[in-house]
Amino acid sequence: MGRTRTRVDDDDDDDDDDDEDDDDDDDDDDDYDDYEDPADPSEDDLFHLFDNFPTPIPDTSTPMIPPVGVQAVALSSDSVRVSWADNSMSKNQKSSETRYYSVKWRGSHSSSTKYKSADTTGLSHTVTGLKPNTMYEFAVMVTKGRKSSTWSMTAHATTYEAGYIVYYTLDKNMAIDDWVMEPISGDRLTHQVMDLNLDTVYYFRIQAKNAKGVGPLSEPVQYRTSKVEHPDKMANDQGV
Repeated sequence: MGRTRTRVDDDDDDDDDDDEDDDDDDDDDDDYDDYEDPADPSEDDLFHLFDNFPTPIPDTSTPMIPPVGVQAVALSSDSVRVSWADNSMSKNQKSSETRYYSVKWRGSHSSSTKYKSADTTGLSHTVTGLKPNTMYEFAVMVTKGRKSSTWSMTAHATTYEAGYIVYYTLDKNMAIDDWVMEPISGDRLTHQVMDLNLDTVYYFRIQAKNAKGVGPLSEPVQYRTSKVEHPDKMANDQGV
């Protein structure tokens, strides 16, 4: 029986040891729960990281007003003058600020959506290099610093119909109505007069015309035809 008690006492000691080990494990678990990795910030720390970033300030400045009263007036067969007003500038205000105006244009009936453009610091701009007898649309935008307005309402203008009238005669003292007249359509700058007499002096004058009427006559220019027929003319007459 005594050995039995001894064996039981040993088991109790083992159980006590096991309990102590369990307590140690619990302590370790508590220590693990209380541990904080300094390299792993908490959610609160992450939230406060954004406190140092500045809050964006919305742009509450007044937007640029587009130019108004845009007008387009044809000056010739290839040029149009575009003008406008800038209501964002008072009448007495000098244009000392850095501002410029962009003018864009294209043919009103063009299949292309591309515009041509030009910049100016004034309140008008003359667009050149246009096609005769063609309607164009124009719009203007103002820019100051980094701010720009939207495009203005469009204005339209049709260039003049280009053309010239060539007059010629044997007698330069005759009234202009008695001279032979040959109209030239389009914007061509050369013209060939046919069927003139050989070795004969002719006088020529030129007059420009457009949709608004005709311009002044040029001074008479004298020209003597050749004494023999031009080889090309003879070849054409012979059907060569």
